[in-house]
Amino acid sequence: MPRSPSRDLSDRHRGSRGYFRRPDAVTRWKWLLSALALGVVFAWATVELARPSAAAPAHTHGTLTNPHAAWDANCQACHVASSPGDFLANPLSAAHPGERWRNLTCDKCHSGPAHQASPDKADTEFHKQCANCHHDHGGRGNSLVKLTDTHCATCHGDLAPHREPGASPPLANRVTDFAADHPDFAPLKTPPETRTLKFSHALHMTPGVAYSRGGAEALTVERARRLYGPAVGERYRAGAADDALVQLACASCHQLDAGVGTVAHNELSRQLTAGQVPAKAVLPPRPAGDYFLSVNFEASCRGCHPIAANPKASGGQLVAAFDLPHRVSRAKLVDEVRTGYVKQLLEPGHRELDVPTGLQVGRQRPPTDAPDTLRTAADRFAHAEAGRLFTPGAPAGSQGCAKCHDLDSQGVRPVPDRTVWLPNAKFNHAAHRATGCLECHPGTAAAFAPIGVKLVEKEPPQIPGVQSCRACHAPAGTAVTLAG
Repeated sequence: MPRSPSRDLSDRHRGSRGYFRRPDAVTRWKWLLSALALGVVFAWATVELARPSAAAPAHTHGTLTNPHAAWDANCQACHVASSPGDFLANPLSAAHPGERWRNLTCDKCHSGPAHQASPDKADTEFHKQCANCHHDHGGRGNSLVKLTDTHCATCHGDLAPHREPGASPPLANRVTDFAADHPDFAPLKTPPETRTLKFSHALHMTPGVAYSRGGAEALTVERARRLYGPAVGERYRAGAADDALVQLACASCHQLDAGVGTVAHNELSRQLTAGQVPAKAVLPPRPAGDYFLSVNFEASCRGCHPIAANPKASGGQLVAAFDLPHRVSRAKLVDEVRTGYVKQLLEPGHRELDVPTGLQVGRQRPPTDAPDTLRTAADRFAHAEAGRLFTPGAPAGSQGCAKCHDLDSQGVRPVPDRTVWLPNAKFNHAAHRATGCLECHPGTAAAFAPIGVKLVEKEPPQIPGVQSCRACHAPAGTAVTLAG
């Protein structure tokens, strides 16, 4: 019988039948690497248990931003801790660890502004997760609020699904890049005929609030004291001498907050307590930093533009001028003038009119058969003053309502509240305090009117378009053309 070839193969291992139990080079490396990996895991677990604070940074994607540096080794300060029960409840969560680490507790320290409302439920849930847009672990110099356009384009690249159908005003449906693909702001050039308030920045910002250079009407500190009282003169002194021209600045009228605790705020509060001015107009609830308080007559204008009833000779005696309230109807103004006129005539020394003794002393209404010349004179004077103040086209020196307001048959035309000119945008003036006002509001500087040229009293809103924002907020190298 011939010899089998398989017998020859087995004869190679004669005397060493356990050859298959001896590991070859590949097997030896497998065991070595496995042991090494097990040792690393054991060492890591030991450090985790012995010194958790030292091991925690090893789990992060990088150091935290500078404001969060104190929590570098305390992950639970920001991340919601997980437990074995969480994995048992949802075993698939182990396959998505990135989603689990987005479960943050930012609202423990940051209330945060409300995000844009959306009818899309998925969109609402997306914005609830702060980490979808604000990424930490990017180093000490990383910013959580300076986001790239790609974050915005996630929703703004196709806005139609993210808002209610037929929303007003109509907005752009696609915004993908602030520097190159962002529409301009809503129209701000309000037609002059729709403006009901007359005001000229060029006049008020000119030294001396004068219409012409070196004009006799120029207002000095001393002249302001003499015409409008010591308080007004000192308010605009700013360390200047008495003969210095009054120089208004933007901050003379535009304030970011009500100035709680300042002398000016306390004086306004006193007037509010006395019921002399409306609280909502003077001290509106507006947080500091966002938008300026509404410029109102009581806080900013009355000092140089007081409203007063003219002096009047009555029975040989002079009834002195007295202040009148602002923001009242014609009927209310008639009552105020009548009251102020009668109040002075009832003081001792004003008996030239036929005033019954009981009315003068006891402040009682005279009998029906008594002469009523006081009431008649008071009514005549009150209606005359109301006519002077509410007459359209009254001379500038009359200080009537038409000096600043448009009038109609009903009185003063309402002035709309334009504290916020861009209702669809968010802007913080305090964050832009390093930028000069003229850089964003051209046309508000001093400018003497050329001879024969009337200053524009109904100015358009001096708010430029999106190009002015791109000058600072577009990527480096972006070509920006600003309006001249």
